[in-house]
Amino acid sequence: MISRLILLAPLLSIWAFAFQISPIIEANEPDLGGTSGVMIFGIPSISNIEINYPTLDSELNQILDGISEYTDEVEIDIYVSGEPSMVELYVESHGGTVISTNQSRIEASVSVELLELLAFSSDISFVRSLVRPHSLEETAAIPLIRSDLWNTRGYTGSGIKVGVLDTGFQNISDFVGSELPLEVNYRCYNGSLYSSTNMALCETRTDHGTAVSEIITDIAPSIELYISNPVTKGTLRDAVNWMVEEGVDVINHSVGWIWDGPGNGTSQDPLSPFSTVDVATSNDVVWVNAAGNENGNTWTGAFGTGALDGFHYFDASYNFNPVYVSRNKNVVVQLRWDDSWSSPSTDMNLYLFDPSFATLVDLSVNYQNGGAFQIPREYLSYNAPYSGNYNIVVQHVSGPIPDWLQVQIFIGNDLGIFTEGYSIANPAESADPALIAVGAASILDVSEIETYSSRGPTMDGRVKPDLVSYDQILTSSRPYNFPGTSAAAPHVAGLAAVSRDRFESYSAENISNYLKTNSISPTGTTDNIWGHGLVSLPFLTPTAPRNVSVQNVSDSAVVSWTAPADEGGSSILNYVVTINPGGLVAVADSDVFSYQFDGMEFGQEYEFSVVAVNGEGEGDRSDVIFATAINTPPVVDETLSVELNSVESQDFTEILTRFIDVDTADFHTAMINWGDGRISEGVITSQGSQKLVSGSHNYVDNGEFSITVEIEDSYGNLSSVVVPFVSVNANPVVSPIDSYSWYGNMVMLGIPSFFDPGLNDEHYAILDWGNGATSVAEIIPDRRIIADYVYPEIGNYTVTVFVYDYDGGVGSTQLNVSVFEPLTSIAIPGVHFWVLASVGGVFLVMFIIRKRFRRE
Repeated sequence: MISRLILLAPLLSIWAFAFQISPIIEANEPDLGGTSGVMIFGIPSISNIEINYPTLDSELNQILDGISEYTDEVEIDIYVSGEPSMVELYVESHGGTVISTNQSRIEASVSVELLELLAFSSDISFVRSLVRPHSLEETAAIPLIRSDLWNTRGYTGSGIKVGVLDTGFQNISDFVGSELPLEVNYRCYNGSLYSSTNMALCETRTDHGTAVSEIITDIAPSIELYISNPVTKGTLRDAVNWMVEEGVDVINHSVGWIWDGPGNGTSQDPLSPFSTVDVATSNDVVWVNAAGNENGNTWTGAFGTGALDGFHYFDASYNFNPVYVSRNKNVVVQLRWDDSWSSPSTDMNLYLFDPSFATLVDLSVNYQNGGAFQIPREYLSYNAPYSGNYNIVVQHVSGPIPDWLQVQIFIGNDLGIFTEGYSIANPAESADPALIAVGAASILDVSEIETYSSRGPTMDGRVKPDLVSYDQILTSSRPYNFPGTSAAAPHVAGLAAVSRDRFESYSAENISNYLKTNSISPTGTTDNIWGHGLVSLPFLTPTAPRNVSVQNVSDSAVVSWTAPADEGGSSILNYVVTINPGGLVAVADSDVFSYQFDGMEFGQEYEFSVVAVNGEGEGDRSDVIFATAINTPPVVDETLSVELNSVESQDFTEILTRFIDVDTADFHTAMINWGDGRISEGVITSQGSQKLVSGSHNYVDNGEFSITVEIEDSYGNLSSVVVPFVSVNANPVVSPIDSYSWYGNMVMLGIPSFFDPGLNDEHYAILDWGNGATSVAEIIPDRRIIADYVYPEIGNYTVTVFVYDYDGGVGSTQLNVSVFEPLTSIAIPGVHFWVLASVGGVFLVMFIIRKRFRRE
């Protein structure tokens, strides 16, 4: 059989192409470098080319046939038909390196010489070239996704393990303990080796994974971080198995892999990233994947026909599709079509021509004729020696025309001719409900989706992406705008960690649905550009109102509170106050912080609680305050400062105290103990919210008294107050001496008496005779006063009667008396009249004798 490559090889340098120049290029046409179509001469020769090594794919055939210059070792994926351990031994004994082993699959790095030996091994069914994945390139998005509100509430990813699978983590050790957690767990690959003790093996190729890890940690600062840099499907599976064993809850995978399935989110390859996703999600891991940056890189549609039969037309005029490649840059192109992935019947080839169409610079021409290990996919990888628009050509070789085909620039710039949609990366197009495919909108203009952000639908019609987040983010490891869905995805992974922290019982699928449900759709619907919408955690409901207290728990109660410490990002609308039993509910405005409940039953224990409500709903309920409705005693006003007094034995009526009672339905009585042995009932009157207690009394004696006022409500509750009272001493009142009479030389005065309001007072009386002489009078029954005196000389005198009590009171009366004879006696009746008369007679005889004596 003539080898396709042998036949093609001599032709690569001599094939010529004729161009049909279009006179006019429409404004909406792509810039195709001045060409509008291609006529390829020698097509029959191309279609008859055979593959020299049937157990190797097209790229490996080119290496062995010398068409691709390759001096380094080749990374391959070996499908083993015999004993895997024997193939491993064979590879290693010939200087090769085993990267990973998974059942009948061995990933290895081998020399070109060993590759040729393996091509003829009876223990090997097929060998493919390994295609490494590529990156889908404090975040400013935090206020937009509201993770700061959740962090403030304590949802920081504590106890949540997040894994980052990425292509490299350059300089990550520089950020451990600052931008990243204090401890980072790792499984780092270097060819066939992996290490959990040497993180330097992860610090290769790119800082892409470092920036991704930073973004996640900014959003969920308390996570446990796990990183790994798998570079093949086998090491990807191994890394995921390790993370599952470690109990990782969320995996971020800002990486895309070459197509290995029909576009419905599945693959028959047991090592496919789709299968690896299922391994993770079946162990309750949320898988977050960048949706891809292939919008503008992808053409999807029916096989196009035109003037040149057998070659695909990307539109009505062009059977080639240009892609600009810079000098020394790599471009990877992949092609797939609608066919069986276990036994494809349509054979398609993929070619890349240089900018002048003078040279076929690369090709992929695998067989697809129903044989084993054949798949409906071609891909090529080319390093451009100079810059220009290189041209992609797709050929239908044999078999039925497929219903659709796709061409995509897996690594490189946009296609000159592209279609919208159908550009979701592998494994972001997975149908697994716990996988979240994330598109990108710029943080600089969140209203616009990034032009490169991959879009759905998938080839089986499902909506993708699932969510959109933000790129153009600055990180410490990348102090410039970090573009792409690679930057958008870790925002979602961080939010998944924060959500798992809050909702511990949620499954991975629950978390995925929660984030989708709470996203914000710019279009109001789910579509293939925004998915469910821009990712954002919802505002939180408020925390519980603080300082809840209950006062005056009687037939009414006043519940008071202060505002929550955290409103949840949304303004408080109102407060809901609840009292049980009874289910009484009251709503208070947002600026009101107390509420009074009436109609409480005495003796009943009640539960009081308060909830704040914002736009997200009711927040946390406050601690329940227990209080029993008790009929409270009246509260007496002890500050009454009026000085109360009256004169002894004088009737008085005074307000003795005031009181209030929160139990407004109570009746009250007041008893007054006057402090002198007498008790009477007080009179209660109302004055506004207060009640007054007054009483009438008189004190028969002077003194200081303590009046006790005791108030009793209708439930037997007592309150009392002691009120000081002063009873002022009253002076005795002496009756006037209204007359006097002469009896010879004796003057008889009218009988004076006195009255004292102080009925218990004791008294004494003093007479001032008006000439400087005084004498103590006798008080006889009926409080009458008797006394006598003999004036030695004639004259006019004022007689004053003083009556004293022993409390300092005094009363008096006066009478003017004229004495015409010396030794005149003055008497207040009551002294024995005849005694006075005898004394008077003696004085009279002595007076006569004295006069006679003086005459002689």
